[in-house]
Amino acid sequence: MSWQQIFFTAYAQNLCNKVSDLNHLRELNMYSHPLPVFRLYSVMSNSEEFAKAFNCPAGSPMNPTVKCHL
Repeated sequence: MSWQQIFFTAYAQNLCNKVSDLNHLRELNMYSHPLPVFRLYSVMSNSEEFAKAFNCPAGSPMNPTVKCHL
């Protein structure tokens, strides 16, 4: 793995957690932010660096042609 891939993998692992469907529903009702899986996909799929590190084809789910830029 390249250092870029290690960085993104570590970021993803930091957001990983094993929760039941019931706990997911509780989280949705208790917190104003999205579930970790949605935060992860949102960040990664909008990152040019992620797409380069993992050679994601343009237009693929993890490298959409239209990205959100802040």
